[in-house]
Amino acid sequence: MLKVTPLSSIEYLTDSTQKAGQTLAYYTDSNEEPPGQIWCPGSWILEDGSTAEAIAVKRMAQGRHPVTGRRIVTGRGDKHRAGCDLTFSAPKPWTALWTVSDAPQRARLDKMLMASVREALGEILGRGLLEARTGKGGKKRESMSGLVAALYRHRTSREGDPQAHIHAALLNIGQRADGSIRAINNEKLCEVHKAMGALFRLKLAERLELCGVAVESDRDHNFILKGQPAELADRWSKRRKQILKAAKKTGLPHTAGHLKAIDALALKTRGSKDDLPSFRLLDELWQKEALEIGVQQNDLWCQLDRTPVSRTAQESKANGVDVVQQAIANLLLNQSIFKETEIEAEALSLAVGKCTATEVSIELQRVMQSEEIIYLKYDGLMTTQAVIDQEQEVIAVAKRRQNDLSVGFSQPALAAALSNDKFSDEQRTAILHALAANGVAVVEGGPGVGKTTSASGLQTACACDKRCLILVAPSWTAAETLKRELNHDGLCLALDKLLSDLRKGKLALQASDVILMDEAGMSSTAQMLELLQRVNAAGAKLVLQGDSNQIASVSRGDPLALLSDAIGSQQIRYIRRQRHDWQRKASMKAQDGEIADALHEYATRGDIRVGDDRDAVLGQMVEAYKRAHGDAVGLAATNDQVTALNAVFRQVARGIGLVHGPDLTIKAFPRGRKKGSKPVELKLAVGDKLILGAEAHVGGIVLRNASRIVVENIDHESRYLTLYLEDGREVSCSADALMNSGVKGKPIVMQHAYAVTAHAAQGATWERTLWFASKEDRRSALVAMTRHRESLEVFIDKSSVPRFEDSVLNVSKHAMEDPVQAEDMRSDTAIATIVGKSMERVTRPRNALDVLTPAVAIARPKLNREFARKLVPETSKLPNTGESQVRVPPYAEFARKENYPGEVGSQGRGGLKTSAELNAYAPAPVIDSSTATPASDELPGPSM
Repeated sequence: MLKVTPLSSIEYLTDSTQKAGQTLAYYTDSNEEPPGQIWCPGSWILEDGSTAEAIAVKRMAQGRHPVTGRRIVTGRGDKHRAGCDLTFSAPKPWTALWTVSDAPQRARLDKMLMASVREALGEILGRGLLEARTGKGGKKRESMSGLVAALYRHRTSREGDPQAHIHAALLNIGQRADGSIRAINNEKLCEVHKAMGALFRLKLAERLELCGVAVESDRDHNFILKGQPAELADRWSKRRKQILKAAKKTGLPHTAGHLKAIDALALKTRGSKDDLPSFRLLDELWQKEALEIGVQQNDLWCQLDRTPVSRTAQESKANGVDVVQQAIANLLLNQSIFKETEIEAEALSLAVGKCTATEVSIELQRVMQSEEIIYLKYDGLMTTQAVIDQEQEVIAVAKRRQNDLSVGFSQPALAAALSNDKFSDEQRTAILHALAANGVAVVEGGPGVGKTTSASGLQTACACDKRCLILVAPSWTAAETLKRELNHDGLCLALDKLLSDLRKGKLALQASDVILMDEAGMSSTAQMLELLQRVNAAGAKLVLQGDSNQIASVSRGDPLALLSDAIGSQQIRYIRRQRHDWQRKASMKAQDGEIADALHEYATRGDIRVGDDRDAVLGQMVEAYKRAHGDAVGLAATNDQVTALNAVFRQVARGIGLVHGPDLTIKAFPRGRKKGSKPVELKLAVGDKLILGAEAHVGGIVLRNASRIVVENIDHESRYLTLYLEDGREVSCSADALMNSGVKGKPIVMQHAYAVTAHAAQGATWERTLWFASKEDRRSALVAMTRHRESLEVFIDKSSVPRFEDSVLNVSKHAMEDPVQAEDMRSDTAIATIVGKSMERVTRPRNALDVLTPAVAIARPKLNREFARKLVPETSKLPNTGESQVRVPPYAEFARKENYPGEVGSQGRGGLKTSAELNAYAPAPVIDSSTATPASDELPGPSM
């Protein structure tokens, strides 16, 4: 792992200070940690490899010459930023090998670790990832030709576990090609630090292979050593377990992909090395622990004098090709757009035990120069031709079905559909749009606007014309909720089930069929394409209903937005769900992406509470749940946060009598479980609320994923339960039958439902909600803020909100302490504002065609690299052609202001288009140039 920490200053601790007296013995004793050493390629200011003297390090941190003390960097004087701490942490299995080795072998491993760090630093220098700002306002950048850092090796964690890591205190001075000395800028490094961390680990693995140690990539430990007992690394992972425990409490299921959050937890949970015994005593303890596991220094897997692990050139080359292709495939599972550095980081991680960084680099360069990759102009974003082809086909199939008179409805059906005098004007327009003579129609609406009410008009028209209406949704819960709300007695299926039945021939669509798909924004591009193709082949009609501003599919793409832009949509925007006018207005602001302003409405009425830490927040939420007498539902970002809320809310429910009687315990998998996990104990009592996480067969009834259940009665003598289902049915079964009612007789996937994730909550409505706000994006925040009718209370953990501050590095003689931050003095108002602005953050588009102008792309089925570069102009302004112009959210403008394009607005994507272009691309767009809303130029808040 590579962690980058900005340093505001480096303080020199003398033995006269109390702090030094307490801590420095651990770092400066020659028998404990070795002295730091200088990394300075070319020895341009200090000799490379020399001892890092504290006074010299401090002078350079202040922008002064390390020997003379003369100022060599102009700027803020003693307030000159010191630099940044690059912490290179060896994988735990490597540290475990070091721990069970004798002194000579430890020395070899120490050199191996230092050499890998130096090689990674050399790559950072060679790539020009650290630059000097030059020119007026520092707008120009020039790569540094010389850098300097002080390298400090540490061997333990703060919990006394072995943990090899090296702090590279990279000083804020560098040499330009002309010999001048300037301060450095690390923006490029921060963008690619994951790739540099992966490179460091791969270099370390390569050196192990040269010693005959076989390694392979591993998700949890980055890489593992073949033959090493797994329990050894786990035994010495007290620190990791501590962070993972805190992560689970905060709502993170694992550390991968959550670097910023894990960094914050690491700071929050760490102890002090002052309390540790001497290294000698720790080492003795480690050897005893190793012996308990049965590990000794002469074990074969520990030895470094074996025959080097070798691969033929052909094998390495082939593996290099495989890991790069696998890296791209992994990224494309969940995103349509990526960067080269993301491919590199993933490929370097996968390359461990398969090939070297050289083979990865060669294949990556080949792929980047091939027609396989399509460049999207902005900020290094790219996609693949296959992704573009798939998105283009979605559009093409839908466009072919426009103006299809065969799917139209009769005049009596149209009249019947509009006969309900409770429909609003928006809803009437939406019904007419859905019933128009188009094979594919899109109706978009925010949360609580009455989309289901509008769907009843379509249902009436189908009944009038005696056409079969099939209800579909990405999840069984959404589909069955729609069926229940419409009182529909016809076919109702989850999208995957519908597609599966069509593939297998169990179901055949007819030309007169009408498919109404709810929550269409949660479908993936691949799912939508298959559905469109099958509907098109049958000549049936497809009506898509959803909101492209709410939570999208976990899998790649946002086809609802893609189709809305391509063929037009009718939108219902006025939110009706909340009873209070100010809440409806706040929901409208959230719908427009103004999360901070929406939260402010709740803050001014005392409905936002900030706790110092997670436990304080849980305490506040417990009190709120008590005040609601249990008539409230908790909302959170992740399954693990939900688990914590379920535990405390259930205790309250017991205390106030909503849950009563003795517990009956079964084994069940929790929702969102990791692959390979084991079932856990689930306590059931009368009154318990439950939610399924997968299909289950209970008492002869098939229950779907996300089905909600209430325990109505328990006969403890016979261990028989009576369960009340959300559709009003009752079912009885034994505890054992319930426990083994999962797919193929496996344990059921089920947990308490006093709280749910925002993802599971989409489409649901409750009277009161309690939201544990954390790291939601604008889509999830919109869902969380609009589930209630009566009240919403928001709770924020202050300690989880990142602080945009530098740390201080303390050095003494030849050693250093870990970076530290000052006490958090931010106000509750500031915390709420930061969280709200963070939720407004501009995120990458879900579709490649959001950036690659769709009108141009669809006219060119096969794109080459050079053509793709020219697809989107430098400016979104078009010459005056005499055509009326329609303003749609211009990703180009946001891309110039932010790191990557964002998702804003609902009128369309792709820049400024003339009406002629729009008409050519979408024959029937619902866009009026006289009323189109200008795209906002307001910048989003900082990312969390």
